[in-house]
Amino acid sequence: MGRKRKAVDVDEDDTFQQPPEPAIGHNSNLSGPQRKAMVGYVREIELLAEKMKTIQADITATFKDAKEQGFDTKAMRHVIKMRRMEQDARDAFENAIDSYKHALGMLADTPLGDAAMARDVPQAEQQPF
Repeated sequence: MGRKRKAVDVDEDDTFQQPPEPAIGHNSNLSGPQRKAMVGYVREIELLAEKMKTIQADITATFKDAKEQGFDTKAMRHVIKMRRMEQDARDAFENAIDSYKHALGMLADTPLGDAAMARDVPQAEQQPF
């Protein structure tokens, strides 16, 4: 969807009037020190953005090296993501995953799955292997 335009003013004698000059935002009336401060912030943000590009390139190269050494970089990214989380949040997330796996029957062949099956399925229903 496009922007809505303001209607053009027309005088009573049907002559065209130029629309007013577009107004600059509220920062247009900055004082000298405020303007210098704003320029400083903009430059600092631009510098930090350049540093972020460099750091991201370094991270990419590190993952590439790890992959060349045979590491599973997808798993490494997941571990890094989990390490960034706080312990309580990580525990809650892992419990939710385990609950979903259990509901889907994905834990049946693990010790945790065996314990869950023993707890949830009465002894009469369990079949010997």
